[in-house]
Amino acid sequence: MHGFATIAKEIIDTRLKKGGVDYLLVPTGGGGLCSPMASVFKQLAPHTKIIAVEPESCKPYSESILKGYLCTAEKASRFLSGSSVR
Repeated sequence: MHGFATIAKEIIDTRLKKGGVDYLLVPTGGGGLCSPMASVFKQLAPHTKIIAVEPESCKPYSESILKGYLCTAEKASRFLSGSSVR
């Protein structure tokens, strides 16, 4: 997860010269990418809105939030590695 936090730091450092980042779209499946990136942005660029996106074919993250308990997908998505969770 530290590596993903580094990605967020690089985005912030690069965009600071150009006015910052208003919105950041982050692919999510289990939250392993989104969580550390959101944490870094919360500390270093709190005005940035983090938007987690997931493929329609695999959405355990949003279902878990909506239902209030951990949900699993019947089949893992192959859309991208971060979304290939059950």
